[in-house]
Amino acid sequence: MSTTADRDSILARRVAAWKKAGPLLEDIRLSELKNTDTQVVLKRLESCFNWAIRKSTPAPYSGLIEQQRIFSQLRQANK
Repeated sequence: MSTTADRDSILARRVAAWKKAGPLLEDIRLSELKNTDTQVVLKRLESCFNWAIRKSTPAPYSGLIEQQRIFSQLRQANK
């Protein structure tokens, strides 16, 4: 059975590892973003978007009525 000290030691090592890995992972992320061709990615995802459009069921409402109700309440509250 592990002790609190063992658990704390494991957690401290994990925190240290993530502190070291964080900046490296951020560098990789930024490099990937800089080198990504957005047009190519969108073209590759086009069939996924089209599938989602074909398979999705339209919502019974757009939320516009709810939004207008909230705006009305805010106007009344700010008078």
